[in-house]
Parts: sequence; C-alpha cells; structure tokens
Amino acid sequence: MQKKGDGSEMNETDLDLEQVLGPIALREYRNAEEWDQAKIREWAARLQSMPDSEFISECASKILDSALVMSFKGNWEGTHARASACWHEAARRHRAAGHDSSCHGDTLYSDGHNRAVVSQGHSPSPVSACTCEKTTSGQTAN
Repeated sequence: MQKKGDGSEMNETDLDLEQVLGPIALREYRNAEEWDQAKIREWAARLQSMPDSEFISECASKILDSALVMSFKGNWEGTHARASACWHEAARRHRAAGHDSSCHGDTLYSDGHNRAVVSQGHSPSPVSACTCEKTTSGQTAN
C-alpha cells in the first residue's frame, strides 16, 4: 500500500485506476454507487485504446451526461467520474502528441466539449492556440 497526500492508503487497483481516470475522477469514482463502480472500471479499460474520433464522441456524451444530471438529486458521482476521466485522458493524449504539460492549447476534450455545446444549439468556444514548444519549434499543434 502507498500513502496518498491526505494520509489515506491506496491499493494497486486504486493506483491503476488513478493512472487511467486521474485523481479527480478517482475521487468521484470512490464516491459513486458500488454498482456503478464496476461499470466505470469496464468503461475505463477501453478509454485509452479508443481512436481519437470515437474518444471525442465519448467526451461529448459524458460531458452532456454530467451536465444533465446536475439538475437532479441523487448520487451522480459515477457520471461525473466519466467526464473527469475524459479530461484526464485528453490531457494524456495531448502530452503524448508532444505538447508540454503547461500547454493551454485545445485538446480532444475541448473538441468533445464543443461538440456537446453545438449539439445543444449553442456556439462553440473559441479555439485556444497551443502555447508550448511544439508550435514554437516549427511543428504544428494538435
């Protein structure tokens, strides 16, 4: 067992899930209903292997789901965990494409968010330009 920053312990499953879900989604996952945790684990197992086009659609869907359930009482932590995990995975893919961790350029999550916003009849967010070495070194942004 390893210690987390708050003094609690993390087992190997938690460590594996944190790598896939990210720390925020892991907290939401832990607060989710037990029946939903199993579904989240199954979903998370597929997340990193999704092609970008499918991943963007998945982000849009999970963002919309998370926004929708905010209007209802109940434990929706599993729904929020999926949207947060999409953000984490998009950041991982952004870094894997050569961007540094401080880059503020659009990610696949941004594309999914814009798809969700447009599907609801709103205007998409403006494009955020890449701010890291990837574009200053002559390469194109992702």
